Amino acid sequence: MIEKLIELDFETHRAREVTGDEVAASIAAGRFVFMDLMVANAAEAEDTIAERFPSTAPIIRELIGDELDTGYTPYPDVLHLYLVACDLEDREVSQTRVDFVMGEGFAALVTRRDAHFMHSFRREYLNDFRRFARSPSFLVYELFDHHVRACEWVQGKFQRRGEDLHRALLHGFGNRTFAEVTRLSANLLLLRRHVAPCRAVLNELSTRRSPFVTRATQEFLRSMVAEMDRLLNEINVDRDILNDAVAGAVSLITYRTNLFINRLTMVSFVFLPLTFLVGVYGMNFEHQPEYKWRHGYLFFWCVAAVVVALAILLIQRTWKQVRPLRASTRSGADDPA
Repeated sequence: MIEKLIELDFETHRAREVTGDEVAASIAAGRFVFMDLMVANAAEAEDTIAERFPSTAPIIRELIGDELDTGYTPYPDVLHLYLVACDLEDREVSQTRVDFVMGEGFAALVTRRDAHFMHSFRREYLNDFRRFARSPSFLVYELFDHHVRACEWVQGKFQRRGEDLHRALLHGFGNRTFAEVTRLSANLLLLRRHVAPCRAVLNELSTRRSPFVTRATQEFLRSMVAEMDRLLNEINVDRDILNDAVAGAVSLITYRTNLFINRLTMVSFVFLPLTFLVGVYGMNFEHQPEYKWRHGYLFFWCVAAVVVALAILLIQRTWKQVRPLRASTRSGADDPA
């Protein structure tokens, strides 16, 4: 377990680290205590928060959990937010739950392990406190601001991977490429699964009145809702582009296969009557008149040549009839009208 307690004085904009024994005195003196807690499981978080902030003891065990969900629970005396921090780990989306509990005079941020956005949060929130903060609800803004930026960073990484796969699909569609496309599509779907409920929570916080979120903070949260809408749209566009690339690659493979089959069909069409002739003259009948002819062998090859010529002529005639139809179809597809 890693625990850090910071006393925040919103009148003087001073911050200092305190011990667990000083928490009650700091809150009684009208200052705010922020606890940054990293624990292995929910039970350990519940015990620590209840010990540091006894007022939460009656309900804390109803709040903290280990499920990878996003939402918020408004109580009369406590605001509880929980979200899933998304990060990249070995080119896959890694997930960790983050809980945020705020009450009168205190707030606690609970994580299970280090997340990408937590590094930037810890690096910047004290500077923002000293320069801009007017109330404890700035922590709510800081939490979502860094979370949204982390999700945008992950989406940007996936977008570049999608562009690379799109180019790779133009040169071939092997098993490895297909596996990469499937994996990226699943990761984009997983990212969207966590971004969408986060957007809903932000919208609720920015519109519903709460004693823990000021109107000024709500304005900033409202602008973040639009940012989440843009992010969701980007994720959907990335998945659509990926699906279109796969569909295009499959269509190209189908076209090449059909072209190859057409050529085989033409060759088969030419050799089919020849096979018939060979079958006829390969039969073991004693009385077959052509066998007694002096020029029977030459007669067979003349018949074969005529049959092949007729087959080629028929193929050319059919192709001339099909070509204008294909050209008109192509020009119709290119016509903007």
